[in-house]
Amino acid sequence: MTDSGGSQALLRRHACLEAIAELLSGALVVTCIGGARAEWNHVKRVPDFTTYAMGLASSVGLGLALALPRRAVVAIDGDGAVLMNLSGLATIARTRPANLLHLVFDNECYESSGAGPTHTAAGLDLVAVADAAGYREAKWISSVDAFAAAVAQFLRSPTLTMLAVKVEPSSAAHVGGTPDNLEQKYQFIRHIEKLESIAILNSSLPAHMR
Repeated sequence: MTDSGGSQALLRRHACLEAIAELLSGALVVTCIGGARAEWNHVKRVPDFTTYAMGLASSVGLGLALALPRRAVVAIDGDGAVLMNLSGLATIARTRPANLLHLVFDNECYESSGAGPTHTAAGLDLVAVADAAGYREAKWISSVDAFAAAVAQFLRSPTLTMLAVKVEPSSAAHVGGTPDNLEQKYQFIRHIEKLESIAILNSSLPAHMR
């Protein structure tokens, strides 16, 4: 674990996401609701899934990682979302799925609802929390290049990891076309079916309706 990210220069979240989009084209990506989701939607290469209950991206990512242990799973989170599900960090650390990468963009505010400060603005260190909970790796990243390199390293040698970055509040300036949550769910499931060569959805009618 590195020192707290509080003294680091702020990065641009969009630049970080853009740097890893191609790297994650073979991974399953879950995003939290808010600016991170909007900016990831602008650069992503394949279908992803957004949790509309704030704080649950890491928990959904955990479920996917446990269900598909040979597939890299990436949860893209913000500091406000992580703070709303701190118990999720303990559950993740207890189960320790090696294929789960937890990315946390810390802008020290609830950006989407008026930019009120989160606890990280007062010094709470989410990397220290993840480290204490039992993540195999938890560290602050201070440059876009280092961030992309750390993601690539995880993909080469998976181990339960949190990578956190201090970023500027960006108001989600880069927004791509966004499907509604129901459509996105089906796109994501079909994507998993194709990647894993498995059937998840059964579109056949029940016998009594044929």
